[in-house]
Amino acid sequence: MDKFLRILKPVKVYANHEAKSRIIKELQPDELISFNREKRRNKENWMEIYLEKDTVGYLKKDSDAFFRCSFASLNDEISSGFNYEYKTENASKVDTLFHQIGTLNKEQHTVETIEVKTIDDSDEKKMAHLQLEYNADIINVIPVVFTKESEFYVTNDAVANKSLFIEVDNRQGKKGYLLKTTNYTNTEDKWVAPFAITVAILTVIGIFMAFLASGWIVVSGLMFIVGIGVAFVLIFVMQILILILRGIFNHIRKRL
Repeated sequence: MDKFLRILKPVKVYANHEAKSRIIKELQPDELISFNREKRRNKENWMEIYLEKDTVGYLKKDSDAFFRCSFASLNDEISSGFNYEYKTENASKVDTLFHQIGTLNKEQHTVETIEVKTIDDSDEKKMAHLQLEYNADIINVIPVVFTKESEFYVTNDAVANKSLFIEVDNRQGKKGYLLKTTNYTNTEDKWVAPFAITVAILTVIGIFMAFLASGWIVVSGLMFIVGIGVAFVLIFVMQILILILRGIFNHIRKRL
């Protein structure tokens, strides 16, 4: 699994993780750049990236300079969206190209529609959908469909941008926009819940067996209810500890 940064504004690439080092390139908005890791040098955080021919460069870590793409797996049964191509020179953002039904003047534009939707559970009819219209004189719209467990990179921050859509790219030719309500899981976090649950169960069993062997408790239905309660508490505590440990390991990697 590669790691990518989505460039949000023009940003300088340094030859080394030092502000006085040579500037070797300037990246432009919307570029996807492969990166290795984050480093901390001289009280500054840097992103180590790969350029052409595996050339290594460094970006100053700036919260509004780039977005760290997340590699995700789709939880919904289906999520259908769109991509688009300009027919004319245009630099409009996606949220200004698509409109609510009935808001475009059909006498002045060639108006077409597209439906974007997510289906969480088709049997229970759990779904979200949005009907949009657009000016077909400006753009050509391409439907995009992902199915359950499809993997892709989320390449923009819809919350920060106050957008209706997330932008995705599977790096295999399929990319576009899905509803912000699309349910997906960051694959880097998939191990957290199973690990926490396993540890919690083993801990509860160990404590129960130790108390039982010492004669402190008597087996009863009530004890199983207590054990379940303790397990939920341990799961919560373990998730907090795991997040703390991940933060510590990330901090250590910056120093390496």
